[in-house]
Amino acid sequence: NEKLSVQTSTAGTLMSELSSIEKQIVRDLTISGPMDKRDFDSIKTKLPLTIKLDLRNANVVQFVNTNVQPWESPQICEANHIPVKAFYGMNKLKTIITPNSTSFIENEAMMYCTSLDSVKLNSGLKTINRWVFQVCSNLRKIQIPATVDSISVVAFLDCDSLTNIDVINGNQRYCSIDGVLYSADTTSIVICPNGKVGTYRINNKVKSIGEVAFWECR
Repeated sequence: NEKLSVQTSTAGTLMSELSSIEKQIVRDLTISGPMDKRDFDSIKTKLPLTIKLDLRNANVVQFVNTNVQPWESPQICEANHIPVKAFYGMNKLKTIITPNSTSFIENEAMMYCTSLDSVKLNSGLKTINRWVFQVCSNLRKIQIPATVDSISVVAFLDCDSLTNIDVINGNQRYCSIDGVLYSADTTSIVICPNGKVGTYRINNKVKSIGEVAFWECR
């Protein structure tokens, strides 16, 4: 697999840093420097065979799309956000390392990344929004940083191989017990991974269970 490292100087110019041959052969891509929604779109549409993406030293900057209908407002993609559908449907992608400065992962960012089996989320991340990992059917485990304070209850729907949602010590909102995501005080079950099978015993301390906490568990 061809490995490439790219240093961008201006957001929106990622593809200009790669030759036509490199675009065809790259499978392991490391990006440093500024990038925005245009670069994420380019990765998805022009580098669909990418297997590994290391973005830890990339810096996502704000992008305002003014190419809209006269009656529409400009579309704003915020700084430090992984955009909506950033890697949607990249079914060859196996590994992703998020930018160190990421604070928010938008809806469906990695949805239908069916080969994805390794995700490293950055410290400093705050929010994992709706359907971010839906149908990431090869994902077996994930570690939630201590800084995360909001995880959508539908973030991991249809992750049929997922057995462990682990939480780094020190998180004030969440904890993990045997791979199941709980509130930090362990009184609420938030998400039981779809890959859990058999019997699960709920202890007496639990006072509430999320509406879709056991969705499609077998």
